[in-house]
Parts: sequence; C-alpha cells; structure tokens
Amino acid sequence: MDIAKPVNVIVITDGCPTDDPEAVIVQHAKRLDKIEAPSYQVSVQFFQVGRDSDASQALRELDDDLSEQGIRDVVDTVTWDVKDSTREHELTADGILKVVLGAVIRRLDRKATR
Repeated sequence: MDIAKPVNVIVITDGCPTDDPEAVIVQHAKRLDKIEAPSYQVSVQFFQVGRDSDASQALRELDDDLSEQGIRDVVDTVTWDVKDSTREHELTADGILKVVLGAVIRRLDRKATR
C-alpha cells in the first residue's frame, strides 16, 4: 500500500472549542491504526494564543488523554502566553517557526522564544 506524505495539521485558537474536535481526531486516529500507517503519518498541533484557562484545560485533555483511549497519540499543544504579565509579549516569525517546526527540527525546539 502506498501511503501519502506525512501531514502536520496546525490549529491556531484563542478559546475553547465550540464543536467536538476530540471525536474527529479519535475517528481519524482509529483509521490510521486500522491501515497501520506510520506513527508520524498525521499529527495535529494546537497552538493556543492567550490565557483562557478553560481553553488550556481542553487542549491539555486532547494532548494527554487521547492515548488513554488506546489510540495513537497524534495531538500536541503549545500555548503562547506572557510569563511576565507586566510586559507585552509579541508573536514573532521566529516564535511561529518554533511552534510549527519545533516537533520536527530539534534545533528549533530547543530555541528560546524570547
């Protein structure tokens, strides 16, 4: 069987989901398991911009709890937030590269975002 090139889906969000992303992700992860696709075939990166704690919790659950359902772990999450609330924190091109490619290029993953 000829498998397509790996896909990395990047979702940029600032709040809680209004739909059910978990059901869609589980459905497709099960399909990938069924056809024995490589573990790196599809990944979903949720990139949260902001401080919404409900959104952070929902994304953490997607990132951490899916593997407990016996399916492959295809989700990773990153939050872009201000560590020091007295300073504005700007989203730069380097910061976006780290988020988008950090899981693939270790050098970018280790790079500081400030």
